[in-house]
Amino acid sequence: MGRLSRFFLAIILVESPLLLGSNRAIFWAINGILASAALFFFVIAEWKSIKRSTSDWALQSYLLILLLLPAIWMLVQLIPNMPDFLAHPVWHFVPEGWRSISISPEKTALALVWWLTMGIAFVAVRAGTRRGGARFFLQLMLAVSTVVALFGLCNKFFGWQSFGLVQKFTTGAGLSGTFVNPNTAASFFVFGAAIATILIIDSYKDLQKKFFGASPAAQFFLMVSSSISIPVAAGIIIFVAALLTLSRGGLASLVLAISMVLILIPKKANKLSWRYASIAFLVLILVSVSANALLERRNSASSSWARLELAHEAISAIADRPLLGNGAGTYQDVEPLYHSPENTSRLVWVHAHNTYLEAASDIGVPITAIWLSVLVFLLLNLRKAQNSASKLALATIVLLAVSISEGLHALVDFGLQTQSIAIYVSCLLGLAVGEAISKEGSVELGSKKQKAR
Repeated sequence: MGRLSRFFLAIILVESPLLLGSNRAIFWAINGILASAALFFFVIAEWKSIKRSTSDWALQSYLLILLLLPAIWMLVQLIPNMPDFLAHPVWHFVPEGWRSISISPEKTALALVWWLTMGIAFVAVRAGTRRGGARFFLQLMLAVSTVVALFGLCNKFFGWQSFGLVQKFTTGAGLSGTFVNPNTAASFFVFGAAIATILIIDSYKDLQKKFFGASPAAQFFLMVSSSISIPVAAGIIIFVAALLTLSRGGLASLVLAISMVLILIPKKANKLSWRYASIAFLVLILVSVSANALLERRNSASSSWARLELAHEAISAIADRPLLGNGAGTYQDVEPLYHSPENTSRLVWVHAHNTYLEAASDIGVPITAIWLSVLVFLLLNLRKAQNSASKLALATIVLLAVSISEGLHALVDFGLQTQSIAIYVSCLLGLAVGEAISKEGSVELGSKKQKAR
């Protein structure tokens, strides 16, 4: 049963980015079915397991809070016939309406379906308790990221004009792969870049003994013929694809994620030459800055102003309903109510291009603040567990690096609100918790012998 749950987890990690990045309700339903199957077999496996232990729930309880807190509040937002002081003001003009906290119960119900798919994090926890399991899913995510990048490059250079599932129906110049939006594709490539970096460093450790006394040519041959060549090639493909998305925020997020991986790796856990790593990273930054200057989009100024105006509109929406919110998933219904005549854009925006402001507008400031506090607390605990772990916590390092880079990117974009990206974050979170509660034995780390917590 446990293998079946992990099988469905693998399926959802593969198909969710390939189906337009899962940005349509029909794909949310497919992902929800797959996640339900994964959780069903996971619960049965846990129930039958002789080794199940309540002590494992110390960190998983925070995961449970992260999943249930928004879900319960969404259910409250759907309750009909609420008192006037709780019902959204728009219902005052619709006497026979639903009279809920949410301005659009249908969209909030869809948001609830979208959100519950994140329960796959619990399946990933069990996979993360074994190093081989965490590595397998990291390699799987890297492989999918590489496929999306390769497909985007083929689209770019062969003029396929396709999203994979359907013909391309947008006219943007940036590479988007199987995603509708280049910015979202750039956010997705952050995962592949961070995973490639950690796998390169981890694989390099196995080559160091073979390098001793070998000539530079022999060292090069060893690198090409070893397993390290796979993440190196994947990382190059993903980085080139990220450059061609023309996403300034996405590219900055990718470079930040790579740098955070290098910073978070314990020095005693590997003997990688930090001099060469620093030189390579500086070259990476220079290439990124130069490419971004050459490929700068013509509408970058108007895009930046539009984001500022959207932030102002979102703040106005929050000010009117700071405690209850307007309903999860309803920003596209709320935004026109606050769209000022001074806004340079005449479009109705689906997202606020600021995940935090949109969350506060949707579910209210208190729930958003509590949820973020629990998440930060969990990440800090995972960081402590990583520092005291006897083994290199691959998934934990990737999670922390991605959390910082994507968390900052979320201030100016909505990549985290794309379901496939949220699914990858949930999987990494589960794998990291699994690494933290792993009961596998201890190994030498530097001069001390420590036991994984």
